[in-house]
Amino acid sequence: MMTCSQHSKPLKKQRNSAFRARGILLAGIAVMATDIAASKGIFPDASMITSARADDDDGGGFSGGGFRGSGGFRMRGIGLPIGIPRIRLGRLPKFAVPRKRYRKYTKARAVPVAAAVPRRSRSELIVAGLTPADISTLQGEGFSIQVTRSSETLGQTVSRVGPPAGLGTIKALQRIEAVAPGVTAARNDVFQRSAIGPYKAMGEACGAACEAFVMTGWKANYLQCELPEVIGVIDTGVDPAHPSLTGANVELASVRRSDRRPSDPAHGTGVVSLLVGQPGSDVVGVLPKAKIIAVDAFHRAGKSDATDAFDLVAALDLLAERDVRIVNLSLAGPENAVLADSVAKYVDRGATLIAAAGPSSGKSGGYPAKYPGVIAVAAIDGEMRPSRLSARGTHIAYAGPGVGMTVASPGGKARLATGTSFAAPIVSAAFASAKSDAGGDSLKTVQTLQNLAKDLGAPGRDPVYGWGLVQFPSKPGC
Repeated sequence: MMTCSQHSKPLKKQRNSAFRARGILLAGIAVMATDIAASKGIFPDASMITSARADDDDGGGFSGGGFRGSGGFRMRGIGLPIGIPRIRLGRLPKFAVPRKRYRKYTKARAVPVAAAVPRRSRSELIVAGLTPADISTLQGEGFSIQVTRSSETLGQTVSRVGPPAGLGTIKALQRIEAVAPGVTAARNDVFQRSAIGPYKAMGEACGAACEAFVMTGWKANYLQCELPEVIGVIDTGVDPAHPSLTGANVELASVRRSDRRPSDPAHGTGVVSLLVGQPGSDVVGVLPKAKIIAVDAFHRAGKSDATDAFDLVAALDLLAERDVRIVNLSLAGPENAVLADSVAKYVDRGATLIAAAGPSSGKSGGYPAKYPGVIAVAAIDGEMRPSRLSARGTHIAYAGPGVGMTVASPGGKARLATGTSFAAPIVSAAFASAKSDAGGDSLKTVQTLQNLAKDLGAPGRDPVYGWGLVQFPSKPGC
């Protein structure tokens, strides 16, 4: 005679089989319904859903918490139509459909990943301090000295060097240091402007009444403020013919070498428009009468834009030669010894560098924002919540509005953009304004901004907001 426990095993198997069969049926129905609904436009496809969770500079059109004029809406947690089981796209259980169809399904709906630009150039090095004798010796050993020039910030020569064929990067660096012990040598690291997806279509333009400006204490009288401080911007190219920049005081320069493709001007145009977009246009900047020197240090690399340590030092040198004391850097990359020296010596000369903190993933490295003396900027949304992809850390100095920002886009367009790249120019403008009130005293300016900042999060400076949301000083004289 069987016991109850013996009876339960076959019954349990039967129930499991029934549940498994039901799951297979429902999953199959879901797959067919998904394909039909997507083809009919009933609900967004996977790429549209993914865009809501893309990188920090994904455009912001689909993420909540943006600013007026963004036309954005929330899509977090979006699922299948009512009555259809919620299944994560690209993660369908293998038992649900035949293997061949499963492979086809997951391949067709795989989350799109932007082509990555290598963080390091394996074929190039950057060396500061080589003498003619050092160069001669290295050339005799098979090194290629591609270019050598005098650096304003470093106070010595800086060279782009190619290692001999078959010699790895580490051994090449070791050999350079053996030949010239006093030099600073590193990989010619690659830096990117914060990765952006397609700019989202903009809703109503907010002009000079954007909440992103109002929440920082900005007032309309800033439209008439003429500041003595010039703001340098190191970024991609800029479209000077954009209606929002027509009449703006923007000087363009480039340090890109001739054998590289020009950068896409979308990112640089957006950053500059937040600073000096002209009144009456779709994108009004916070300091439309300021003087900007925009240095294009980027080149087109695959489907993105990139620069390297050598060109970044060249851009800093150009601004140092012009005695520019405020520099906006909306880019990020790995730590680099030569760039670190250039930044440190420029700061020692009285310059203030304001840099986007970059995304929270940490893959970008977070430099130059992490260098001592650099003001690192995090991004927040219209509800003063931190952008979920904005970097955190003890280096964060201030937070600025950076979600769903209305920016100029090449071709006379206005679009939405999100990221620390677009929070940085707001902090740069606030610093320039406070510095003009402080008579050019940088230390006094820093103290003023700390006192004015709207404390968010933990009391005092914290790794999410820094000192808090940056605030513009009142300027009754404007």
